[in-house]
Amino acid sequence: MNIRKQMIAAVTATALFLSTAAFAQRPGHGRKGDPAKMLDRQVTMMKEHLKLAPDQETKVRGILQENQTKMRALMEKYPRPERGQAPSEEARAEMKQLREQTKQNLANVLTADQLTQWEQMRDKRGKHMRERFRGQKQDPNKTQNQ
Repeated sequence: MNIRKQMIAAVTATALFLSTAAFAQRPGHGRKGDPAKMLDRQVTMMKEHLKLAPDQETKVRGILQENQTKMRALMEKYPRPERGQAPSEEARAEMKQLREQTKQNLANVLTADQLTQWEQMRDKRGKHMRERFRGQKQDPNKTQNQ
């Protein structure tokens, strides 16, 4: 059970930083898998919700782009195990370190209020993704088109 929770946490955190993945998988939206579009959506969302100043937007884009590049490198370094299996301890540790570094970099750019709002947005999205993940685990015949 503990491994399952760790896997859910790792998957959720990865997705949170890479995109608004909860919506990126819907067919017909032209978003699936395009890193540049995912980055644009994430920056736009942060700009709108956090009221980023132009200089903050530029810095946030750089931070998120660096995170995205490093996360993709980790995913290549540690290929996904069989569906439903947890990533290795080493992979989880490196992903956690990357998430913490990204958060620290954002903390250096955002105001305290913006950082709090960003954390709330991230937590809300994580909760939504965990619920989706649990739903998929309970009914493997369910498709995302429903």
